[in-house]
Amino acid sequence: MTSENTSDVLNTHLGDNVNESTRNVDASVYADVGRTSDLGQDEYLVKTIQWKDNPVRIITQNKNGPCPLVAICNVLFLKEDLVILPPDREVVSFEYLMGRMGDYLLNHEPTDTGSTENKERCASEGEESSKADTVECINKGENCINTDNENIVDEGEQGSKEPRFALKREETSEIVLTYRHNLDKALSILPHLQAGLDVNVRFDSIHGFEATEELAMFDLFHVDLVHGWIVDPQDVGTYDVMVNKCGTYNQAVECIVSSNELNTQPVDTCTLEEEQKLHEGFVATEFLRETATQLTYYGLELLLDSIPLDSLCVLFRNNHFSTIYRHPSLGLFMLVTDSGLVSQQSVVWESLGDVDQSSSEFFSGTFSKADIKETINMEEEYVNTELE
Repeated sequence: MTSENTSDVLNTHLGDNVNESTRNVDASVYADVGRTSDLGQDEYLVKTIQWKDNPVRIITQNKNGPCPLVAICNVLFLKEDLVILPPDREVVSFEYLMGRMGDYLLNHEPTDTGSTENKERCASEGEESSKADTVECINKGENCINTDNENIVDEGEQGSKEPRFALKREETSEIVLTYRHNLDKALSILPHLQAGLDVNVRFDSIHGFEATEELAMFDLFHVDLVHGWIVDPQDVGTYDVMVNKCGTYNQAVECIVSSNELNTQPVDTCTLEEEQKLHEGFVATEFLRETATQLTYYGLELLLDSIPLDSLCVLFRNNHFSTIYRHPSLGLFMLVTDSGLVSQQSVVWESLGDVDQSSSEFFSGTFSKADIKETINMEEEYVNTELE
């Protein structure tokens, strides 16, 4: 599955949930549309937002699409690992962003300090992988995120409000030379972040992604990539097919295709094995149809329980990469990066409280609710755009 052009199987399911009707958006809200239309394909409008009592400059999307580049950059801007200069810059180019990200990689090589922190995190989870495996992982350009099943909360911690983050990174004390050797390769992959990436999710873990060189970029920039397209283990039948039999999205699609081919045969001629394949194809089809937004309530619960309070991640959902924030008390929020809203200071975050955004609300940089009169039409338009 690519984040830009998904297979016909998923597109069909997404189409079931897209509201084709649209309303005219308040002219005052989209006063910056003219500025957006004047942008070049590789240019991004800059928006200044209030973030933890400080003004921070982020970039907005110049067109609808997945654009993991925007999500990664905005995490780095909010962490203040990168800063847009000069302070009065209103537009940044793709080349400018590539230069800043290249500088980040040069200035953030693995260090012994980072290795100690990562080692402690691994030890706290009771797992510490070998250094040799880490070196092999980096050499292959793979994503070193542990995608095994996760115990989000230990026994006795169920009542704790502080979630445990199940993401485990490997020790890096002996891969500095390997990292330097692969830096040129990393820089050559950066342009791929501007468009859609090949994404093959696993349905049993919020960190479950098939490793690719492109997704490894999230690790290199110390940006956590998560998703909430998770099967609830209590749904035993669906879990058996989607996790135990299929495992990944691509395998699920293959299962559906095989089932569709068998459907052309008379039912009374099917063997027991073929009947099982038909059953698995039906279950996979229903799951993809019912979770067309690529988020389940069980997955949403896992995201809330596992992402540390007051931290930033990138969420893959709806074939889109979004910067998300785990507010200490209010839950999950997605950063609004529509360039048409670049001047709207009351619209910075969108709450993520359900799987289809039917109850979502817009918030300012200080997490106060946006003016309802100003955003009532804009909200529906924005949700429809996200679903598309």
